[in-house]
Amino acid sequence: MIKIRKQIRCISIFSTFSGLFLSGCSGSGSKFPPVTDIEKFKQTQFAPTLETSIERNKNVVYTPAFLYAWDKVRKITDCNRLAGPGNPAAVQLMDQSNSFNDALDSGSYKTLVSVKNAIVSAYASFNKQLPFSTQLEKLDGGIFFDGHKVKAFGMSSLEDKYCSSTEVSYYSDDDHFILTLHPVDSLNEIILVKGLPPIKSLGEAVKKTDVLIKRGNAEDKIRSNLWKYVFGNDSDRYSIPVLNFDISKDYQNIEGQNIGCSLIRYRIDVARQRTSFTLNESGVVIKSVAIDSIEKLADTALPIKSHPKHMDLNKPFYIIIRQKAHKNPYFVMYVANEELMAKL
Repeated sequence: MIKIRKQIRCISIFSTFSGLFLSGCSGSGSKFPPVTDIEKFKQTQFAPTLETSIERNKNVVYTPAFLYAWDKVRKITDCNRLAGPGNPAAVQLMDQSNSFNDALDSGSYKTLVSVKNAIVSAYASFNKQLPFSTQLEKLDGGIFFDGHKVKAFGMSSLEDKYCSSTEVSYYSDDDHFILTLHPVDSLNEIILVKGLPPIKSLGEAVKKTDVLIKRGNAEDKIRSNLWKYVFGNDSDRYSIPVLNFDISKDYQNIEGQNIGCSLIRYRIDVARQRTSFTLNESGVVIKSVAIDSIEKLADTALPIKSHPKHMDLNKPFYIIIRQKAHKNPYFVMYVANEELMAKL
């Protein structure tokens, strides 16, 4: 029988987002809105990894902060793998996941670890601010998301200041499209995806999104498809629900687990995550898209079949936020229901 000689007292991850403001909790002095235990939301869950299985009827929120803290524990305990066959699948999946690698520049997040009286504490956080250069249109009447009236923003009809920096990355129809919003910080992008088929994990959603973006990049070089990828029709519009939440979770299926390697074992005493997120009309910046090419090609070609694009995020969709030069995203959310939206 292996004696438990040390404990992991705390693995705490606090990552918060406000107005696309992404911020890490830095302890008791952090100025966050009131936090709510995620258990009070019946239709929302955290995903500690991109590979974690998700439920189709629940909102799912992921950031890599928890994995950054886990990786710090691995390094200080000198264990390449902390989990063993006796640990639940959630713990083993965290040990195997690489989805946090190449998600953020090393200077974009903080990790702290301490060892005191045989207690190992690890902490990770990150901060991001992604404001829009031009505030988008606040839609006074809101929108219906799966039958529920919620606050929304976007563009109700064609107007340069609302559409000039929004990129249509893929468009099949009004229920299958990808909008990419480019913030002032041009190293980052905010991707909104509607209409993906049922998937098992957020990581799978990211992969399918990248496939569709590549398809869109190829399609927009074909003259007959150009109308899909520019805002040129007076009735073109898009709408985005306002999201606003500050939630925390104690991972009870992780706490109490014995982990480690060789003869030294550790017990996870606390495994906690906090994420705050607000997305509204002030939170994104959009990239300019020229429509001159359509006018130049129209002189000698056959008429193009097109229709107004009504890109309303009024059904389940995904939010993917990442640094363009990095492989993995640092925020992914599956928005399945209105539970975390601002109500009208």
